[in-house]
Amino acid sequence: MQESLRYPVLATLVFLALVAVSPNAVADDRCEAFAKYGIYDTREAQSDDARALAYRNWFCQQNFSSEQQAKTVGASLGYKELDIGYNQAAQSWLEFRSSYCQDTGFKADFKTKTRTFVKRINKDVIQAMSACFDAPGFHARIEQGSDIHTFFISARYQGDVEPVSKVQVSTLIVHGGTCKGSDLKKGAWVGSSTRQILCTRKGDEAVDVVLTAQANTIWTTPQGLPPILNPILKEPPPSSTSPARITIKAATEYEASSSVNVKRGGPPPACTPNPDFLLNGVEGCGKAANAAEFLFEAKAAGTYRLEVFYAAASSRPVKIVLNGTTIDENGLKDPTGSWDRVDEAKPYVATVRLLRGQNVLRLSRGDVFPHIRDIIFTPVAVTGQSVTSFSN
Repeated sequence: MQESLRYPVLATLVFLALVAVSPNAVADDRCEAFAKYGIYDTREAQSDDARALAYRNWFCQQNFSSEQQAKTVGASLGYKELDIGYNQAAQSWLEFRSSYCQDTGFKADFKTKTRTFVKRINKDVIQAMSACFDAPGFHARIEQGSDIHTFFISARYQGDVEPVSKVQVSTLIVHGGTCKGSDLKKGAWVGSSTRQILCTRKGDEAVDVVLTAQANTIWTTPQGLPPILNPILKEPPPSSTSPARITIKAATEYEASSSVNVKRGGPPPACTPNPDFLLNGVEGCGKAANAAEFLFEAKAAGTYRLEVFYAAASSRPVKIVLNGTTIDENGLKDPTGSWDRVDEAKPYVATVRLLRGQNVLRLSRGDVFPHIRDIIFTPVAVTGQSVTSFSN
């Protein structure tokens, strides 16, 4: 039997195929989880720091949309907790994920937390993986290394009712990578002892693997490891793509799941009839903390002029955070003279740096918001102290 699975582009780090049906339902569930979500280097890393980095590489490629999703996946892989530095009271999940993953230097506090966490869960993960790999059949997996460019291919054959204790590898092809070692190669016999080989990507290419062992024991990874295009894990290479202006309509483009007490203006009970504004969404316009989060894509990394157009008859400063970094503790503090009129000549302005790909902007306040209309990022050229806008 060949089991062929396809996976999301940023979520695949381990692949597993069974050539016999396991009688153990728990093992089957574990196999499905490891095949779908992958795992970090649990065994070969030479230090706790290396295992922590391998976990971070795995975690960040998953691109989990919420803490609950991350915990649910972790439980399916054998561990029930998540303690890598997320503080729900201090930041949103997207802010944390951005800060944790885009820090190419792996900040000391995140590294310490992750090292302690992985050391605590590693035994449980190995036990869960063993429950799967001990089931009858031919098993193979890829484990992400502590270097995003390295990975391991491992294979194991567990005999079942058939009087076969080993199978011979007839094909091992790695597209997008090169492998060193002789333990796992064409002609090698795979039995109950795991055979393994260390491989390295060719640049940032995707990796595809084809592994066959005798008749009817075929393991393939249709997508394998995705290409390293995600700025979460490394500074992206220079892009020939021209930077482009980005316009966010606050009233309609905010992330509802990670925003707090805000809504679009409109008929009562909204606090203003103007549908172009994002504002306090508490019933009866009562006082409450407001927060709004925006996810957006930038075609090219670089320096941008941030402009926020808003209306405020009195000062209502907000905290502005971009990709986990605070830009201004008291942004949008200047009144415009009206709750329904934007002063087009005096938007809030700041100079910021965007990453290529996904970025996260969060506006928050311990009280009600000003009325926010447009958020615009315009690419600029910076020379000395002067800032010049690129033409669109």
